[in-house]
Amino acid sequence: MPRAESGCLSRLQGNDRLPRSLSLKSRAEISELLKKGHRFAGNYFTLVWRENTEFRYAILLSKRAGSAVQRNRVKRIFREAIRLSRSALRCQGKMLILPVASTAPLTLEQIRSDVTGVFEKLSAQS
Repeated sequence: MPRAESGCLSRLQGNDRLPRSLSLKSRAEISELLKKGHRFAGNYFTLVWRENTEFRYAILLSKRAGSAVQRNRVKRIFREAIRLSRSALRCQGKMLILPVASTAPLTLEQIRSDVTGVFEKLSAQS
């Protein structure tokens, strides 16, 4: 029996995916990026950026942001916004997304427009 698709996040096919190999997992890489990266503020998140030869990302949320279910939903929405807005980013580097804790539920459209705006600011600066 096929799994029902929920919300606005649908099953992705082929080259449209954002592979897991692009995610930052190393604690050392993440802490170095936090110390030496440049910060860009959006309405719903802060982006920490450092130029590099490849595109890599991580989304960090504190346990204060809610239950595991809520945190994972926020991460899924931000990953989808990054995937959809990646064309606005014209440079390669490592990034950390630090979502702002919000009591109101955020939509993909709100986050996507914010991510695209920050990516355009970043590309204009580089």
